[in-house]
Amino acid sequence: MRAVAGDYFSAMRIRMVEGRAFTSRDDSAAAPVIIINQSLAKQLLGPKRALGARFRFYAFPEQEWEVVGVVADVKTSRLDAAAPPTVYYSQLQAPQNRMSLAVRLGCPFGTNVGSCSESAIAAIVRRAVAESDPNVPVYAVATMEQQLVDSPAVFARRYPLLLVGLFAATALVLAVVGLYGVISYSVAQRAREFGIRAALGASPGAIRQSVLRRASVVAGAGVLVGAPAALAASGVMRGMLYGVKAADPLTYVGACALLTGVALIASWIPARRATRIDPTVALRAD
Repeated sequence: MRAVAGDYFSAMRIRMVEGRAFTSRDDSAAAPVIIINQSLAKQLLGPKRALGARFRFYAFPEQEWEVVGVVADVKTSRLDAAAPPTVYYSQLQAPQNRMSLAVRLGCPFGTNVGSCSESAIAAIVRRAVAESDPNVPVYAVATMEQQLVDSPAVFARRYPLLLVGLFAATALVLAVVGLYGVISYSVAQRAREFGIRAALGASPGAIRQSVLRRASVVAGAGVLVGAPAALAASGVMRGMLYGVKAADPLTYVGACALLTGVALIASWIPARRATRIDPTVALRAD
């Protein structure tokens, strides 16, 4: 159960599925009302309409609470767990001695970035609270982005994924260096061939395309072998991912395109070198 007040659902961008949100009229003098999320509505009522349903709770055994709204599910504990069944009730009907203040601020286009920084926003909040009641302490001020970054689900994945990312970047650099070395060696071995082609009238563009074509074959073969192997080993990464499937097609397409592009870039220097081979020098080499 969560006590809320004001425009909480609007500030948190929680979608109202049906019914209404709380208003200032939902106070201690009014009939007790609640708002439930979709998970709880489905769990308790199934296909029945939730609006107008009445419940009793262990915390308020003498009162009957009427459902006046249903909101979308929101994860309030862990990002990697399903949204729990949740009941929202008005702070005006069951006051709490401690609450969190949710504030949504927007920076208009052209506003100075410094005036919308985290420290500036925190100062605005503190000033507004002090004007309302100077005896109310304000602490643990944080943006929603910070809340997400510091959440247990993100924290548990952050350092393992940084380590995996470091290894992946190292592997990419080694692959680029290795491919560059292979293509460079191939160009050196084919120097006489390129010299003969140039002597017979082959253009630099044609020689360059020949080198890049071979690099494309090597990169394509690596992608054809590596993509299925990565897909087979994706189960190891499943526990470290959130919001992305281990077999996400866009990720695989992007990775394959990146590796192919890097391979072609690494082959560009050997390809340029091949176009500068002097035919007379290449033919005298043997």
